[in-house]
Amino acid sequence: MLLIATAGLMKAQTTRSGEPDSSARDALLSEVRALRADIKTFASSSLRAQLLMGRLQLQEQRILVIGRKLTDVQVSLATSRKEVAEQGLRSQAWEARLKTSDTAERQRLEAVTPNPTTQLHEVQVRTRGLEAQQLELINQISAEQDRWTDFNGRLDALERLLPTREPR
Repeated sequence: MLLIATAGLMKAQTTRSGEPDSSARDALLSEVRALRADIKTFASSSLRAQLLMGRLQLQEQRILVIGRKLTDVQVSLATSRKEVAEQGLRSQAWEARLKTSDTAERQRLEAVTPNPTTQLHEVQVRTRGLEAQQLELINQISAEQDRWTDFNGRLDALERLLPTREPR
């Protein structure tokens, strides 16, 4: 009898160690499925993060390019405004000289000297064009910065989705 009990006990231990019972198998299968789901989520998040990082870098480059253009326009605008001031002074001096000249002198000045008032008008038109270009570039930078902020916010949202627990 002792021999039969020992054989039964050994057979039960062999079954437990050789083949897991169904609850252990179900738990293991459930854990594997959970790991697969975690890996799939991580891979998807990783891909989205990489795409957003690429877009974020493109936005930064766009902002830099527009910023350089804006700097160039601002330098040109400063030069043009200086030229408007100088041309305004020339125009005033020319008008004053015409007023104090007699008719023959005035006709000679008008024939020989280009009209500074016409040149002043041309410089003013160019200055207004540069001012419009500057405003357009400022608006473009603002729009691109808004897009950059949006991409950055999306990255923050992805970061919040990442698990905070340590791996086992």
